[in-house]
Amino acid sequence: MRHPLNVLLRIGRSDAERSALLGDLEETYRRDVRPSRSWLRAQAWYTREVLAAAASALRDGSARPRLRTGATSDVRYALRRWRRRPGFAAAAILTLGLGIAAATATFSVIDAVLLRPLPWTDAERLVVIHGVYPNRRSNPATAPTWNRGLLSYPAWDALRTTPLFETVGVWRSIQRLDTTFGEDRTDIVRTMDVSSNFLPMLGVRMALGRYFTEQEDNVNNDSIILTYETWQRRFGAHENIIGEHVQLGSASSGDRLLRTIVGVLEPGFRFEGEPPEILNPVGIAAAVSRQYPSATFRVVGRLAPGVSVQAAEAAAASIVHGSPFREPVSARLVTLEDEHLGSARRPLWLLFAGAGLLLLIACSNVAGLLLGEARARRHEIAVRAALGGSRARVARQLVIEHILIALAASTLGLVLAAWLIGGVIALAPEGLPRIETVTVDVRAAMFALGAGLLTLLVFGVAPALSLARTPVARTLAEGGRDGAIARLLGQRAIVIVQISLALVLLTGAALFAETMRRLTSQPLGFDPRNVTALSTTFTGSRFGEPSRLPMGRGMSVAERTEAIRQVQREVENARIDLIFQHLSAVLGVTAAAGASAVPFLTAQQRLPIVLEGRPESERHDSLRQTVTKAYFDTMGMQLLSGRLFGDGDRAGADAVVVSREFERRFFPDGALNRRFRHVYGARYELSINHHVVGIVSDVKRQDFSDDDRPAFYTFDRQTAGISHFLVRMSGEPDGILPSVRRAVAAASPQTVVTSMVPMENLVARSVADERFRAMLSSLFGASALALAAVGLYGVITRRAADRRREFGIRVALGARPSDVRELVLKDAVHLIVLGLAIGLPAAYAAAQLTRTLLFGVSPSSPHVFALTSLMLALVAAFASLLPARRAGGIDPISVLRT
Repeated sequence: MRHPLNVLLRIGRSDAERSALLGDLEETYRRDVRPSRSWLRAQAWYTREVLAAAASALRDGSARPRLRTGATSDVRYALRRWRRRPGFAAAAILTLGLGIAAATATFSVIDAVLLRPLPWTDAERLVVIHGVYPNRRSNPATAPTWNRGLLSYPAWDALRTTPLFETVGVWRSIQRLDTTFGEDRTDIVRTMDVSSNFLPMLGVRMALGRYFTEQEDNVNNDSIILTYETWQRRFGAHENIIGEHVQLGSASSGDRLLRTIVGVLEPGFRFEGEPPEILNPVGIAAAVSRQYPSATFRVVGRLAPGVSVQAAEAAAASIVHGSPFREPVSARLVTLEDEHLGSARRPLWLLFAGAGLLLLIACSNVAGLLLGEARARRHEIAVRAALGGSRARVARQLVIEHILIALAASTLGLVLAAWLIGGVIALAPEGLPRIETVTVDVRAAMFALGAGLLTLLVFGVAPALSLARTPVARTLAEGGRDGAIARLLGQRAIVIVQISLALVLLTGAALFAETMRRLTSQPLGFDPRNVTALSTTFTGSRFGEPSRLPMGRGMSVAERTEAIRQVQREVENARIDLIFQHLSAVLGVTAAAGASAVPFLTAQQRLPIVLEGRPESERHDSLRQTVTKAYFDTMGMQLLSGRLFGDGDRAGADAVVVSREFERRFFPDGALNRRFRHVYGARYELSINHHVVGIVSDVKRQDFSDDDRPAFYTFDRQTAGISHFLVRMSGEPDGILPSVRRAVAAASPQTVVTSMVPMENLVARSVADERFRAMLSSLFGASALALAAVGLYGVITRRAADRRREFGIRVALGARPSDVRELVLKDAVHLIVLGLAIGLPAAYAAAQLTRTLLFGVSPSSPHVFALTSLMLALVAAFASLLPARRAGGIDPISVLRT
């Protein structure tokens, strides 16, 4: 009969005992109890009997020998099995641990960079308002930033009046290290100009003092705010710092001003790039910007509640369009989160997807191990069932074993992830936001543990069910032998999936690696090896002694201006000559030069030019760079025709050297001895004439994917402006650069070296994003290839073991060992072909997602898919050779005896 308490009869009894007891109870109930009693009294009797049987089993135990049922005994039993079969446990834990490590490391990066909210108040309502300048879009020099421009003070004033914004503030980071702190004119600090509402808008709290006031936005004042780190480092966390005066100055002009400290920020303030040390109010810049409405500010605003970005953008565009400016301007709104993340979001999610695929391959590999283990344990489980073990009891044992594997693999994965994260941070490009905060924290630990438990339980269900349903009688009759080919179908399917997923990861790795190769194979136009770039700031007077300046009597404004420039050139040339003399004396320095800008470090000046014989209104844009005589030789640039600068090219001469692209674009019939002039001034009313004396090779200036831009080089003897030095060395830089720094200081104590960076590092930095993607995807692809090969090896080995008797008979009947090896390899080839057939369409679809991240290679390139397929097929075939060789060496007599 059906009774809700019948389930209690399972306690302490096997399925056979339970069926027998249940049959006895039902027979007694139908024959003796139900005919002589009412239905209610009969149900009460049945209930008492079931409860008594359950209590007896709990108190005395059943008559049969029973296994211990506690979870502790299951754990001990699993550990004993691991000791007897350490290979299986190690393979499962290591494989799953590697997959969890890769997924956890990438999750930690995703979590820190993308998932965690910005540390600002109501960050979802913060937007950056960019200036949009359509006229700059067609100019190669300004095209990258045409819709990310600055805005003027009047535009900020107008934006503050619209009710669509709760508040609008501005900031301006001083990228040039020019501000000096204290009496020491070489003590350079980073500064940031902010409006009074900038810090309150972000929700940045003050550790001491106050914010800037609105009055300090509009007038010149001496207030400054220190960051917490500056307060700690420079002032020893002095609590009475508010109201004290410090000297700030300009390294380039030598001006010294007393500034008053009005506040100290809370620890850890960082808004963009390197964190500032000092914050200034925008009062001085605002006064200038009102009179001359130039674009000098970056604008950030908080949207009013319920206002969409689209509505605010339309209002901002109309407001900015009406502000006084010399060229058409509009506005574009970007959420602060998108502004900070930039283009990092898509590549990181793709890498995380790759790590997820690798984890899936690792899990499927472990599933294949568990299925193989399930087949090997069928006889054991049948014996346990014959001794009274229920299916639930067996399933519980298997689940506990899987949980132990998951816990061990998760622990290993966390340890490896902590190690991997250090490498990820080292490889990550400098501009990746919040990368320095990446760590294995509680969230990462929960992710690793959840990934391990979830994947093991999901992929362990099939083996557990397979073992729990083991047919006892047939398995015992087979004596543990199981030659059914159908039982390998699950493992074969897993291997096919592994090969398919491995092909997807390999294709992505090949595309990113090819992008990296194509980028770095682009000709730079110069030789960066053994060259170091020195950035400097001059802290003294650029005109020498005041008596050298012309008094202006009897001179026109133009004559006096030219005379002042001549004095400045002479002072700078004398200083640079003295620096070169000291540098040439440094052991290991083979060449030295100076320049106004350095490729991959600073941007070159863009100037409009007018070609000889062309109308005045026809102007073209070109880059200008001021260099010393030895610049081209130091940089390893090739002279294509004409000559380079010489001692005869002094002040007043108009000789210039141009790039090959300059000649091709402006003088296609030859640029030597041709003339042009560049114009400058507020309305381009001034100009300087030039004639071309040489043509040199084009150079990449910002990154490898840059189109070559026309450029011309002026001689430093003709115009001042040298702020960088380039030193070519014959030995290790670490041993020479300290001597170089001392040589510059000895030659000119007022010339401060702010940074020394090898040119190779600058070039490598420009492809940091591509290198990051290529190296991580290659690591994932190689791991997936190895896991797929191991999975195929395991399946082919088990398949060959199942067919040993068949192979023995074949050999006994005259088959050669090569015939047996061919059978094994043919089985492997079927799996490889099926995996490639499924993986190729998946890899093609996945490759389309990387289109915007590639350079010089198409996501549909046939040679990429052919190469990765061939590599995967060869590795998989190699993994099948050992099982095939073992099968070919089978001894038919020993096999047929068993």
